[in-house]
Amino acid sequence: DKEVNISIQSWIENQSIPQVFESEYKFQALRADKIGDEFGVKYIIKGSGDEYQKLEEIKASQCSFIIPLKYPEGFDVSDPYDALNISLEELKHWEMAPANAAFLRKAGIEIAFTASGLKDASMFLEALRKAILYGLSKEDALKACTETPASLMGVSGKIGSLKKGMVAN
Repeated sequence: DKEVNISIQSWIENQSIPQVFESEYKFQALRADKIGDEFGVKYIIKGSGDEYQKLEEIKASQCSFIIPLKYPEGFDVSDPYDALNISLEELKHWEMAPANAAFLRKAGIEIAFTASGLKDASMFLEALRKAILYGLSKEDALKACTETPASLMGVSGKIGSLKKGMVAN
């Protein structure tokens, strides 16, 4: 007699779980915030690495971000004719992308890191060191790899720091 939609029922039951919205570029992150505002949800946004380009708007969203440590590769400029096809925007992003995390932290935005997008996960530490070289403090880098992800996922009572009774992994 009563119709039950198990998909909607499950969705309602899982609203207390941290919700991550993946964006492929800075404007999708801002759109995710607007969607979250409309539905009363504060999303954790998995960014794309270009958030520094819209820093004021990103800061105004008051969202936390999961930042990839994947940076653009250098361009082959050995052929001058091919080099002419590289835009100033592409060159500037290649230069500024490693500073994305530093810009976000200096603006007071909570960040965590992900190895998503790296060709090889073993490159994570090298990419993290590059972010530090581009202005991210070592303390913020450590926090973005430990405490912040645990806090964002709601498990800071079990993981994320070295304390008695915590899982050390």
